[in-house]
Amino acid sequence: MPPIVVLIRHAQALHKTVQHSLGWLLDRGVPVEARAEWQEDTANPCDVGAERTELEKVWPNFDFSQLDSIYPQKTGLYGPGEETIRKRAEVARQWLSEQTDKCIVVVTHSGFLNRVVEGPRFRNTEYRTYQVERNESGQVALVEMKELSKDIPARET
Repeated sequence: MPPIVVLIRHAQALHKTVQHSLGWLLDRGVPVEARAEWQEDTANPCDVGAERTELEKVWPNFDFSQLDSIYPQKTGLYGPGEETIRKRAEVARQWLSEQTDKCIVVVTHSGFLNRVVEGPRFRNTEYRTYQVERNESGQVALVEMKELSKDIPARET
């Protein structure tokens, strides 16, 4: 069975959202993996991450082994162009489809999430739950499980 994916739009600082919202999972030893694919979609200074060595100091219990070595540079797959961002979203969806875990939680940025789900923007701290599927052309698609998503009355469907 493909995994169920919970996508969360962080509030202010990504690490604070992980620690405060998902601390109960961290306390149970659920691993946290940093991946460059999930970074924000612009090259604005506020959207460029810290160097890996700095991140490892702040989050010593997080797994950075799969973090692309060019991170945080906004080049190649991580460039700010729309076509590049859409390709990166496709790579992120493919990665989700290859995971063997039953449930995956991703905490990331609204601009990039919009490309991954190909749907309405996420609000701060909003979460949505998706089933990973393949569409008729064989591409990975995320299908929202609305009954398991946080109710945001103002969100357009």
